[in-house]
Formats: sequence, C-alpha cells, structure tokens
Amino acid sequence: MDIPEPQSPETPIIEVAPPPVAEVRGLRMLIPPRASTQEIDNLCHRAANAGINMLIARVYRRGTTMWPSDEASRWRLPRVRWWLGERDVMGELARTCQSHGLVLCAWVELLPAVDLSRESWSPMARRHWEWRMRRFTGSPYPVGEESGQVFLCPSRREVRLFLGDVCCELADRYPIEALWIEGLRFPLGAERPDSSLCFCPSCRARVRAEIDVDLTEMPLDTRSEAYQAWTQWRSDLLSGFLGELIARVRRVRAGLPIMAGVPAGWKPALLERMGLMDWVHWGSEGLIDLISPMWFGAPGALSTEEWVTMIREDFSALGPTGHAAPVLPLSDLHSEETPLLAAARALPLSGHVWDAQPGLPTDAEWEAMARVHGDLNALVPEVDPLDAAR
Repeated sequence: MDIPEPQSPETPIIEVAPPPVAEVRGLRMLIPPRASTQEIDNLCHRAANAGINMLIARVYRRGTTMWPSDEASRWRLPRVRWWLGERDVMGELARTCQSHGLVLCAWVELLPAVDLSRESWSPMARRHWEWRMRRFTGSPYPVGEESGQVFLCPSRREVRLFLGDVCCELADRYPIEALWIEGLRFPLGAERPDSSLCFCPSCRARVRAEIDVDLTEMPLDTRSEAYQAWTQWRSDLLSGFLGELIARVRRVRAGLPIMAGVPAGWKPALLERMGLMDWVHWGSEGLIDLISPMWFGAPGALSTEEWVTMIREDFSALGPTGHAAPVLPLSDLHSEETPLLAAARALPLSGHVWDAQPGLPTDAEWEAMARVHGDLNALVPEVDPLDAAR
C-alpha cells in the first residue's frame, strides 16, 4: 500500500511595501515683508499640508539680514533689515519649520549688491561701493540685459571675508539644515570684451601677477590666448571662492549640505553667457550637494517642450555623480498633467523645487501641490528628504 508523502502547507507570501523614496519637495520663497509670527506659522502649516518637506527662504540679500547680525554690524552694515527692528525672523522661522517637520534651507544671495533698475541704493552699495565689479571704463555694471545689476567683486579679500562671516554666523547660530546659495557669478551678458567684468584695481593687479595679462589694454580679442586665459581665470576665481566658503562653513557645521540655484540650460559653449558659473563642475566635483537649475528669463518665455528638454539636458550634463532638483514654476501646477514635474520624476533626480517668488502660492496652487505630492506622512519623518541630496 502506497503511503502518500505528507504535504507541506503552502508558505504564505507576505508582501512588503518598499520604503518611501526620499524626494526633495522644496518651496523657494520670500518671507513677506512685515509678516507676523502667526503668518509665518500659517505659511509653514500650509506648506507641510501641501506635501512640501523643504522650505528655502531668502534670509540675506544686498547687505541686509533677516536676523540681528553681529557680523553685519562689524562690517558697518545694518544689524538687521530696517523694517524688522530687532526682531529675529530667522529664529522664528527655524523654530516654526521644526514644529511642522520642515527642513529649513537658508538662502543667501552672494554677489549682487544693488539693482539700479529698481532701487537707487542698498546698504551694501552705500557702505562698500568700492567692492563692486567694474567695466573697463570704470562703470559699475555692464551694458546688456542686466544693465541695472551691480555685483560685488569676488577677487577682493574683503568680499570673501564678509560673505563667509555671514554664512558662518547663520550656520553657527541657527539650526538650519542646509545652505542654499545664489548669485555666485558674473552678471549675465558680460562676455563681450567691452563690457566683461571685472576691471577693478584688485582684478587688474591679480590678473597681471597670476596669468601675466594686462587688463589696461583693451579691447582684448576674444580669439586671443590672453582673453581665453582671463576667462578661465575668472571661472576659477568663482570656483575657488566657493571652495573657501564651504570650507569655512563646514568648520562651523561639519556636513552641512550646500545647495545652489543655478541658470538652467548649461552647455560648455554658453559658460560665458551664464556668468562663468560652471555648476556642472561644482556638482561633479562634489562642491555642491544639490544643484537646482532654474530659468532666469521672463515668465512664459519657454514652452513646456523647451522646459522638458532643458531638464533632461541639464541632468545629462551633470552626470550620475551629481544630485539635481530642478526649480519648477508654479504655473506647471495649473495643468492637470503637470508635465514638468512628470519629466523631472522620470529621471533619477533628487526631487524638485517649486518657485513661489515674488508672491506666495494661491489657494489653488497649495491644493495642487497637495494633489501631486500625495501623503506627506509617507515621506516625512520616516525618510529624511536630505538623504536625496547626500
């Protein structure tokens, strides 16, 4: 008689849900002037409910800070933005972001000093006008698309020390979780020999000593070796300044992630046109932890197809060693398809950043962000969004 072999019970298949993917869901914005503590709390509450996990708030610009700054006073600049009195908005923002589970990224705008097309002065221009970049003629800004922009010269030791002092004070005093930099470039459109920057005394002396080019003889032929050497010198100057700045900040806060908003559409041939900001090099060399390409032109100047192409090309240029989270306009949320967000998510990117400036999101945009982000609790606090930037 055959005895049947015992049947082992079927092993149940247990489905294990994959862990949530770390995704930067940033909101780049300006704190409204004279916003109350309650209004700041409401803003952070709405951001968290909309699925945002990183708030990128501008806290330093053109010699003014959103906190009572001892370093600014030491450099003969206002201790705090004039309409704040002695109020510490930076501290309020840090505490509020923590209470709502938001990563606070402090946004500093480095070299821009004043926009003469919009204002007649700034504290930086009034107190340290000698720090500005200069054209060959001595004028403080170039002829071109940004004819009103006056920038500080990165070759001046005082400029590097001051901006480093401000960033170190931020990192030391406040529990920021990342530092976002912008404006580490020459003014856009300054690539022509008759308007290229900078011809200040510091640059003339350093260029003569370091690459043996005489900047008192103009115009330089753009095809000449001297012009090419000078262009490379200026690009290296920005990279060197960035390296110094990061080294100083990380002596204060080791491991603090550094992020950067950069001009979208990087191509080697356009490096001069983009102010010599070689952000692909910065990303691939590990100077910047998260790169956020952004469009600096007029709203609506790019079609959706052009935007999508630019996102893909910038990611391809950055390569697999870099991390990218493109800055997307809130106008993309007005479409049910959100094509730019779909293009960004189709690539192995670190996430995306919505650009809310100059105003705040509308009610409809807050609701749309919540729709495309899904359940915030599936991402935060289970996964640190900064994992995507490391």
